[in-house]
Parts: sequence; structure tokens; C-alpha cells
Amino acid sequence: MLIHVLKASLKLLHPFMPFITEEIYTKLSDEPTIMLADWPKQDERFHFETDCLHMMQLMELVRSIRNIRAEMKVPPAQKISARLIVPKDAEKAFEEMSGYLGKLAGVDQVAVTSEAGEIPKNDVHIVCEGVEAVIPLSSLIDPEKEKARLQKEIERVSSDIARANAKLGNEGFLAKAPQNVVDEEKAKLALAEDMLGKLSERLDSLC
Repeated sequence: MLIHVLKASLKLLHPFMPFITEEIYTKLSDEPTIMLADWPKQDERFHFETDCLHMMQLMELVRSIRNIRAEMKVPPAQKISARLIVPKDAEKAFEEMSGYLGKLAGVDQVAVTSEAGEIPKNDVHIVCEGVEAVIPLSSLIDPEKEKARLQKEIERVSSDIARANAKLGNEGFLAKAPQNVVDEEKAKLALAEDMLGKLSERLDSLC
């Protein structure tokens, strides 16, 4: 896989860096020159849609946890724990990737489950697309700040929903846009509405 990616990258770079790509390519391949090689094409064997989705979700979790730590002024050296709530078929993948949360977000204990269960009142609840994280920062956060953060997220998601509804309610957009684009917008709207419901529930639990 690594050789395949490297060779394809060399072909793409060759028009801009002809000499070094030629030298490296001929060391990796039996072909006499990169100039006669076929231009890279998409190979469905290497299209890992589910893995890409899980990695994007993990990146969003890392970003969100880092933001929470910064907002709550949790010292960088202080390790925290987290419970990840993921779809049943994604549990194994997130268990294997849990180490990245330790290296990138300071989470040294990660529990992965598909059961939401009860979320303690003062714990921080992070809602991303398709995954959630519960962080027990009860002794480290100000409940009022957590309410303000949730309200800010609700406003952001509500704005996204309003934009999506406006787009889907536009007859011109529906008439001109390809069906796959329309379906994608509908899927984004459904995810945003689900996220809004969960954020609202969490805010209500703190009030």
C-alpha cells in the first residue's frame, strides 16, 4: 500500500519535479522511466469509506476535547478520562484508535461503548456527527460555563439547520442540483437535527 501511494504521488509530482521523481521512481519500479508510466487512476480496492469516516470522527473528537480543555483551563499535563459512545459496528475501530486520544488530546483512559446510559449532570458531553464523548470533569469545570458552551453549540447547529432548510426549500436549488447533492444536504440536515436534540437534552439536564 505504501509503495502504491508513493509511486502514484511521484507520478503526480513529476511535471513539477521531473528529476528527483524520475530518480526515485526508477529505484522503486522495473519500468525504465516515469515518463512512460500510466497516469494514476482511482482504484476501488483502496477506497476505505468506513475507515475514512471513523478517522474524520476521531479528528473531530480530538478537536472538540482540545477546545473543551482550553475553555475549562485544564492544564496540558493533566490527563483526563472519557467514555465514547459510538455505533455498535464501530466499537472495535474506536477501541483500536483510542491511543490517539491519549497522544493528541490528553485522554489516558478511554472506555468505548455503544450504550449511551445515564450521563452524570456535571460531566461534559461532546456531540459530534455519529459519535459522542462524555468527560468526567465535574471537579474541574464551572457548570455555568458548561451551560454557556452548550448554548453556543446549540446556536451554531441551529444556524446550520436554518441554512440547510433554506437551501432545501429553494426550488431553484432542487431543480438544478444533482440528486446526490440534494441527498447529501438532506443527510446533513438529519444529522444536525439529531445533534441539536442531544445538545438541548444535555442543556436541560444542567438547568
